[in-house]
Amino acid sequence: MRSMRIFSLTLAAFCCIVLFSELTDGALVDKSRIDGILKDDDRIESLSEAEKKLKRLVNSGFKMALPYLMTIVTETRLSGKCLSGLLMVVKGVMDIKSWAVRLLDALGKPSAGLLEGTATALGDYDECLDITVPRRMRPVPVPPYTEKQIAFHGQFCVVEIGLPKAIKQAAMAYQIGNRSSSELANSKTFLKDLVQIAPRADVAAFRMGVCIPSVCTQNDLQLIINEVSKLILLDANTIRCETKQKANFEVQQILILCVYGIIGLLILFGTSLDVLLQFTKTETIDDFYLRKQSMWIQSAMAFSIPRNTQKLLSLTTNDNSKIPSVRGMKFLTILLYIVVWTYASPNDYHFFKFRSAFYFFKFLEQIWFSIFANGAMGIDTLFLIAGLHISYQFWRKSVYQRIAVNAHKFLLKWYSRFALSQLLIISLVLCLPLIGSGPIWADIVTPEVENCKKRWWLNILALNNFWSSDDTCLVHTWLVCCLFHMFIIAPILLFILSRSTTVGIFVNCIIIMGSSVAIAMVTLMNDLPPSLTFYLMSFANIKTLWQKIFIQAYSHIAPFCIGILLGFFITRYDKIQLRKTTVLLGWLGAIVLNLTVLCGLYGYHDGQAMDMSLSAIYASVHRIVWALTISWMIFACTYGYGGFVNSILSSKFLIPCDRIAVLVYVLHPLILFIHEGQLRENMFMGHLDQLMHGTACVVITIVFAAICYITCAAPFEFFEKKVWYEPPPSYEAEDAENPKCKGKSTKCCDSIDMCKQQPSTSAAGDSNIRN
Repeated sequence: MRSMRIFSLTLAAFCCIVLFSELTDGALVDKSRIDGILKDDDRIESLSEAEKKLKRLVNSGFKMALPYLMTIVTETRLSGKCLSGLLMVVKGVMDIKSWAVRLLDALGKPSAGLLEGTATALGDYDECLDITVPRRMRPVPVPPYTEKQIAFHGQFCVVEIGLPKAIKQAAMAYQIGNRSSSELANSKTFLKDLVQIAPRADVAAFRMGVCIPSVCTQNDLQLIINEVSKLILLDANTIRCETKQKANFEVQQILILCVYGIIGLLILFGTSLDVLLQFTKTETIDDFYLRKQSMWIQSAMAFSIPRNTQKLLSLTTNDNSKIPSVRGMKFLTILLYIVVWTYASPNDYHFFKFRSAFYFFKFLEQIWFSIFANGAMGIDTLFLIAGLHISYQFWRKSVYQRIAVNAHKFLLKWYSRFALSQLLIISLVLCLPLIGSGPIWADIVTPEVENCKKRWWLNILALNNFWSSDDTCLVHTWLVCCLFHMFIIAPILLFILSRSTTVGIFVNCIIIMGSSVAIAMVTLMNDLPPSLTFYLMSFANIKTLWQKIFIQAYSHIAPFCIGILLGFFITRYDKIQLRKTTVLLGWLGAIVLNLTVLCGLYGYHDGQAMDMSLSAIYASVHRIVWALTISWMIFACTYGYGGFVNSILSSKFLIPCDRIAVLVYVLHPLILFIHEGQLRENMFMGHLDQLMHGTACVVITIVFAAICYITCAAPFEFFEKKVWYEPPPSYEAEDAENPKCKGKSTKCCDSIDMCKQQPSTSAAGDSNIRN
């Protein structure tokens, strides 16, 4: 009986396939095909004859399969509406109605490459949702139909077919056990190829799109799937169903759009005022002119698009920094980070969007790919630059090792910047449902939107890296939160360093060593891989490594402290003379150590587990080594030993990029969400395809970040300067009031309460070091 059911269902499917091929081939079919399929010696001469023969073909197949189909339908106890809708579908297919054929055409069909990792057959999402079936009534309804004239719409559902439990368990055992004795690895059949699913065996499954009448519920489809599962001996589940919906504005979206509307009006007013002044005033409308105007005019002009665009694209900067190389280093690091996450990410469904996803394992065999496979550690460059920036800004005006740290003002200023970036990206994410949809939208975008609705406050309070990443809003903002945590302790470290150089350096070194020991202990206690590298990604440890080490501030505090010490050193010495051999050895050492950190794990590209002692050692020191090598590069570029590297990183053309670097990082997931969520077809996993995909994401993100800078960030910077404005310090008056500073020709200090002369270890005997 079961074999007869399978035969009947197969015959019906075959008839549908033949039907599609006949429709695509047109009305004229050659005689050999007619003889083979229809057993007819007459050539088709008209469209009507073709339709009749197609109907006979389909009807004959359905007549054979109908008894068994009806048995399945009746045994599943479908709802009355769903049963009525399915009968209409059967009748429509037998009559080869357009909407019925389109409903079948929208079904996902397994394609070639299943053993290469093509794990989805999405079907045609839009074709399914655009189907509208009229009721049978007199007179016959004519489009556009009213609601009363519509029987049902197309409904797109996603069905997940899981692997047999034995294969899934064997794959998981292969990943976490002894691979040489694994049953899956030693299989003599094609099942051996399935070892490639082992790293993500927890979510490995096949997904396909199914188009059904909207009168059927998800439970109705599951009942049918259960019966089919008994025939194919595989577990299958209905993940979700959706129909075409009209745009539904929620309260938070209305509020966000209202705020955007107000900002838009301010931009329109400011731009109009700017244009008006340009045409009516004879003098140049520059900063000097605006300082003489009222606060209202200055505030309005802060929203001017031409003015803010000119500010963004300007190749000059008010920051007379002696370390311009960091702007190029920061921007390029962020770009590399974006490209790395287009290849792979910790998201469970990242590889579902790819065709031939197993090609990714071929990439891991290429040693040059280590730059991407282990590229996540490059994020520590940003922590180093953050510590360097804060330290340098505090110390660059200090000659006598005295700084005034207003902790409250410092933290409020940085928190306002942090909160603005979080509010900007959260508000944009909450509005994503208004602009997009797709067959995998619910896997990629919907979870982020729902998390942001429920736990947006974690981002505002900088607590989201202490929460489970599966439940937090915008996982990538862990970096911004960690930086803010470090900014909280930065005034303390700078204060200690200003009071005593020896004690300050000692405290920073203790923190660096403590971070290294803590990382090693967590790695050992949880049996974790040494870093977030593609080589060792596995369902067994990826989330634990991400949650307990990678997104926590303690694991990145060492590069931050190294940056603080580097900034202190650079401000102490204006010029340092080095021999050419020393410079050469420094660059060679930095390059070798960087490549060692990046490529040191290549020996484990096959996913073989690393010895825990080696894993702990690598985990504890690789961030420090990376930070030290990057510090050398910044040091060399600062003191004139950078050569063409300094010319590239310090290029004035990177000044506009530096202004939007933070926005590029914050906004880049938004572009990825929109693109990936609206995919209708699988992307091919290939280097060229990834290069084009990554480049497109980078370019679009930069454009979007520039728009956000012109419309939001630039006005914010204006008001920030007004709120936190400080008159420049008067050193002459300070010297007059402080008898310890009398008779000195240089600035005494940055502090208003005391002045301490620079120690002899930094000032005396420096004729060959200090200018």
